[in-house]
Amino acid sequence: MTSPTSVRERIFGAKKRRYRKSRIVVDGEVLEVGLRSLTEAERTKFEMVRESANNPAETKSAVASQRRRLIVLMTMELDANGGFTDTPVFKETDVIDLESVDSGITAPLFNDCLEHAFITRADIEELVGNSVATAGDS
Repeated sequence: MTSPTSVRERIFGAKKRRYRKSRIVVDGEVLEVGLRSLTEAERTKFEMVRESANNPAETKSAVASQRRRLIVLMTMELDANGGFTDTPVFKETDVIDLESVDSGITAPLFNDCLEHAFITRADIEELVGNSVATAGDS
């Protein structure tokens, strides 16, 4: 018989990521990608205000990329059998290139990312508000 573990031990032992699939339509074809959950460190990094922003305009630009940053962080390749992998679809620098992608592709993907990461639209709006206020304070 195994000994009971404390709640603390169970929480710190929960390092396995959660996965789900997302379907997007690209050029009329339905594509499936994997979404990988965020670790606490990844979510914190995603939520951090850009300290390099020196003014509200720079901050608004940084915050505008939040949607694309979340997509880049969470979107993973599926293997040939449709199984989950830890191979990112995007590179970090793709945040910039995603600006020109049809929002009919990125919006559904972003919405699925929000849901899978337990992030609400109110959370994103709060990030935007905090970022602009922080840049204006400097």
